[in-house]
Amino acid sequence: DQGAGRARMPGAFPVAIEPAVLSGVRAPTATTRITLRLHDLAGTGGTYRVGITTPAGVAVEPGEPVELAPGARAEVTVEIPAGIDAFSGTLHVLTPDGRTVGVAPVFAAPTPGVPTAALGVPQVRIAGDAAEARVTIGFVGRSGAALVVSPLHDLGLWLVPAGGAAPIRMAGDKQVGDWPAGTYRFMLTRRRVDGKELPAGRYRLRVQGFGPDGVPLVRESRVFRLK
Repeated sequence: DQGAGRARMPGAFPVAIEPAVLSGVRAPTATTRITLRLHDLAGTGGTYRVGITTPAGVAVEPGEPVELAPGARAEVTVEIPAGIDAFSGTLHVLTPDGRTVGVAPVFAAPTPGVPTAALGVPQVRIAGDAAEARVTIGFVGRSGAALVVSPLHDLGLWLVPAGGAAPIRMAGDKQVGDWPAGTYRFMLTRRRVDGKELPAGRYRLRVQGFGPDGVPLVRESRVFRLK
């Protein structure tokens, strides 16, 4: 409440880990890399190594030494080996003699799967010379006791000629980023993304999006006619 001078909380560490909570997405068949920064708070600098422990024991042995200048920051990458579906533990910053001078929790979740309901079958309605498409993109729902949220990203739309010709891209070159779950409406014009006029004929609408795991979902509508 009162006083002067420099406070030091009991148990405080001279090295901060940024961010304070480390997280990543696990790919069971590949190494997970988590990048962090060490920040010298004591103003003395030093040489440190970083490792990860779990309740069951050491998961990642301390790696190569990292030189941290007084008051500076240094970037470190920690690798969690493949073969672990989900991972949780504590990251330790260690001095050469094995003392812990910084800690942070680590959590690496498995790569989320994408339910098939995350992309609906496109419904196309023709009104005169115009065509309107509606499609459900993304998914929000429950799987047992868990809430599942699956947006899609990098959405693309193609018109597929019923006669077997090459698909014609209608949208998607600039549709980067996530699409939150919802029902979307698209107006199909007679102009392709390259500006050329779309010929009349019978088509199917193909919609493609990618889930958080990078796996594409593709759906096609029934055949319809553009006049």
